[in-house]
Amino acid sequence: MLKKSLGLELIKTNFKSIALFEIIYKFIVVLLFAPSTIVILNFSMKLNGMNYLSYDNIESFITKPTSILMLAFFLIGFAIFVIFEITALVGCYHASYYKISVSVRDIFRFGIISCAKLFKGVNIFLLLLIIFIFPLLIATQFVQIAYLIKLPNILLNFINSNRNRLVFFTGLIILFSIILMRLIYAFYYFCIENCNIKSACDKSMNLIRNDYTKTVFGLILWNLVISIVNSLFLILSVLIIFNFGKALGVNEVIGVVTFNSYRLIFILLVGVSILFTLPIVFAYISSCYFNQKEDIGEIIYNYKKPKIVLRKLKLAKKIYIFIAVVLILNNFYLLFFEGNSLDLKVELFHKTSITAHRGDSANAPENTIIAIESAINHFADWVEIDLQQTKDGEIIVMHDSNLRRTTGVNKYIWDVNFDEVKTLDAGKWFGEEFSGERIPTLDEVIKLAKGKIKLNIELKPTGHEKGLEDAVVNIIKNNNFESDCVVTSLKYDIIKRIKQIDPDIKTIYVTTLAYGKIAVLPYADGFSVEHSFITKRLVNTIKNKGKDVYAWTVNNEADLVKMINLGVDNIITDDPLKAKEMVYSNYAPDKLIELVNYKFRINK
Repeated sequence: MLKKSLGLELIKTNFKSIALFEIIYKFIVVLLFAPSTIVILNFSMKLNGMNYLSYDNIESFITKPTSILMLAFFLIGFAIFVIFEITALVGCYHASYYKISVSVRDIFRFGIISCAKLFKGVNIFLLLLIIFIFPLLIATQFVQIAYLIKLPNILLNFINSNRNRLVFFTGLIILFSIILMRLIYAFYYFCIENCNIKSACDKSMNLIRNDYTKTVFGLILWNLVISIVNSLFLILSVLIIFNFGKALGVNEVIGVVTFNSYRLIFILLVGVSILFTLPIVFAYISSCYFNQKEDIGEIIYNYKKPKIVLRKLKLAKKIYIFIAVVLILNNFYLLFFEGNSLDLKVELFHKTSITAHRGDSANAPENTIIAIESAINHFADWVEIDLQQTKDGEIIVMHDSNLRRTTGVNKYIWDVNFDEVKTLDAGKWFGEEFSGERIPTLDEVIKLAKGKIKLNIELKPTGHEKGLEDAVVNIIKNNNFESDCVVTSLKYDIIKRIKQIDPDIKTIYVTTLAYGKIAVLPYADGFSVEHSFITKRLVNTIKNKGKDVYAWTVNNEADLVKMINLGVDNIITDDPLKAKEMVYSNYAPDKLIELVNYKFRINK
């Protein structure tokens, strides 16, 4: 007889096998489901003439026939994956009830045998059942996610503008879930007693009749416990990291470290919840099922070890296995060889990258090695550098065409050979501690950046160059740096020439104004626009053409927040550390930001 418990006894009996099953199964699901879903979503967007899914066009997108069909396929696939997991766990907990240890292979066999029965007659309706019940099984997890992260303002605006419809549909789903919870034991009758779906549902409603409220309340309670434990772990972990950082004296980067830690730990906890919430919840439901059967004297079938012999499988089942293998291999190919097809162009999942303008130019002399190293140390994703060509054709990293401002030598770059340039001091003007910093070459900067940071390479033509574009492309290709840089310019002819030399190098057209139909310019993969001219309409227009939006040069905190909320792809700034902190704090709730800022002030 099973003790009146919350299901922990059932987990304990086969804990190791359950944990391994969940890790292996969720890995397989991610490998199969995630890439396929992204590819299908991108394909559906393409069919509907969309390259970017924003809050402005999502309503139009989801009402398209192709989108509805895609959603139906997604829900069916999702339901099959969930039913496989649930029925595998039911079989495992059936063994645990009889104190029998099972292997990971046995747990997989439970799922395979049960899913094979899905396609017999009316059993297919089990898919609909799980679609409506599932939200209640992990209801508080959704609330936890909404509470522990800061939802983007544009998403909040979307929710507020569609509040009535969202409340109606959410309420409808919750109502259906609560009503259909009476059928939760159908999975047990379906798996353990081999009943068809109609008989399983009838028996479930009869069994749960007297303990329905208790079962649902316990289910919600388990979800709350999981959410509270996750929340406490997250908050305590971040506070420990913050105070540890303060103790080490890393005050300069404490904000970035704290908020990034919050983001990473949150992602980790979501992953752990995805792994183990369903096993815990169904351990509780299984405990209720077995206890209620004992209470009314209903027979609990003896446990039978699952057996599958491949040679006895019917042709259809062999075909299913073949398709699964092909899908796995296909997703390996997509993941490792066609990564661009997995680029999810959806505003909700967008992340803004930070570019250090001329290196970390707020803390080091611009366009120098030390400025680039500082940008790396201050968590920048990219470094923007400017290129000039010397009299003898060397490609150097420098903004001005005249050497006077940064070196004190009043000569134009086209009148000077590189042998003279490399003797000049490009750091003393910024501060005595930087005395001796030299003007680097593009080749030196690429070698420094490789594997550490990406480069935004801006060409500054003076009219005195000879083969500038060819020389730059050759240096990039010789260092195998094509996928780690973009080439930008205020001159459209420059990026056109770059594309003609090497179409694989990404090009960005720099412009102060964004006037007219710039998004259709064929040789530009994106546009770098002065931030005060960037609007939500411009961002959506450019992104819907499959191109990127860069904002320059953004240093004010309010402007940084605005650009992040507008969903630009890249922010160019003189202070990458502050910008990165703003990006990471965008994920954290306001209370945590206030707490960190308060503790930082009182501990200064």
